[in-house]
Formats: sequence, C-alpha cells, structure tokens
Amino acid sequence: VVGFELPIPERMLQVGCKGGLGSGGLEIVTLENGGIIKSFHGCGLLREPSSIWYSIYAKKGSVESNRFGETIERVNLFYDGDIAETSYKPKLAVDTALAKKMSGHGGGDFYTMYYFINKILGEKDGVNSIGVYEALNMFLPGIMAYKSILSGNCKMDIPDLSDKTQRDKYRYDTFCSDEKVGGKNYVPPYSKGKIEIDDYVYEQVKTEFRKRTAE
Repeated sequence: VVGFELPIPERMLQVGCKGGLGSGGLEIVTLENGGIIKSFHGCGLLREPSSIWYSIYAKKGSVESNRFGETIERVNLFYDGDIAETSYKPKLAVDTALAKKMSGHGGGDFYTMYYFINKILGEKDGVNSIGVYEALNMFLPGIMAYKSILSGNCKMDIPDLSDKTQRDKYRYDTFCSDEKVGGKNYVPPYSKGKIEIDDYVYEQVKTEFRKRTAE
C-alpha cells in the first residue's frame, strides 16, 4: 500500500479540525492477484453534494455506482460499450424501518451492529460475520497507508497477522495518533505535524451550534 494526504482546508481549521478526516487521503493498494485498488476519501473535500462512489474495472466489463443525488444507491454494469447494459438498485438484505433510518456510511452502520448482535445471539452459519483477522485485514491498509505518508509515500507491506511470525514483528507496535495509547510510537494526526488550535475556536463553534439549534 502507498498513501498520500491532502492539506487541511482553511475552513476546516476554522472549526477546530486538527487533521485526519479534516483533510483527505488516498490509498493505492496492490492485491495479491495483481489487482489495484484506489481508495480516495475524506471529510470536507466537497461542500455539496457529498458523494459515495464505487467502481470496479475488469477486462470484460466494469461496475459503477451512481455518484450523486437520490439515485446514489443504483449500480450500473458496463460491458463492451459505454452505455450501461444493466442498471438496478440492490435489494436490502434487511428491509426494515430501522435499517432504512440508519443511513450512515451508505447504510453500513446498521448492518455492522445487526450482524454483530446476531452472532452474539447464536447465528450458526456465520455468513455475514467476520473474525478478528478478517477485521484486521480491513483495518490495516489504512494504518499502513498513513505509515507510508509519514515515510515519504514509500510502499508498505500489509502484514498477515494470522501468521504468528509476522504478528510477532508488530506485537509491541503502538503506532497511534492518540498520545495516551501511542507512547513512544505516537504520531500526529496530520502528516505536517501537530496542529495547535486556540480554545476560542471551539467556543465560537459551540456558540454557533447553540444558536442554530435554538432556531
């Protein structure tokens, strides 16, 4: 994985953002089969409208989700031509009022908790449940991409922590942007260093928030 980071927009600093999601990040991940994934994400990159966009390009065709608006949940399949030969909205795995109401992260927030609770309650097949190593495989590209950023965008291998030999190499690695957790391996949440923001900024944000909620 190779990581890149964008500068923090001035308007984000004005509301007290010190880094992380206040800017934007890009991960380029090379898979074991030679495929490449590019993940570009962040908060505050666009004012409106916001966009969640997924795309997969292959030799025989491609798949893309819509980028904006009410049709953002639609999926489009392309083959030889540029016109979508198939376009549809995937059926909800759990079609309930609560699932529709919890729309965070494209609806993913609901399913994370739903399948977690189902597993605790005794789900047997485990089709929609993951183990600790699969969870780590989802998490590690992001943390290794930030290590890449702090190392001048160098390529970083993503360890397989189900392998004890690889796991032992990271056993005491507390690389983290939380000073209490990171200890000697603490890193700032922004690649350009620790950003200090005056308390009056947060007071202004609190005052504005109270003003808007009162209205």
